[in-house]
Amino acid sequence: MTLTQAMVADSLPEPDRDAAFLCVLFPGLCPAPFWALLVGLLMENMGFLLLFLVLAGSYILGIALMLFVNDERGP
Repeated sequence: MTLTQAMVADSLPEPDRDAAFLCVLFPGLCPAPFWALLVGLLMENMGFLLLFLVLAGSYILGIALMLFVNDERGP
């Protein structure tokens, strides 16, 4: 999330930053309690192996999504 905040801060003028941070942080932070419940249920019912596979898959998916992010600032 830190890299995303830096990209938003560098790419927008000062008056638009607060609204942009809201748009970036809200979708990322709202599902956190549900994600924690899902992870806890997976660990409790199916063990650590499946839990670690799900967490690793989510990180790999996040890394893959970053391939579609373009830096518009130039070289």
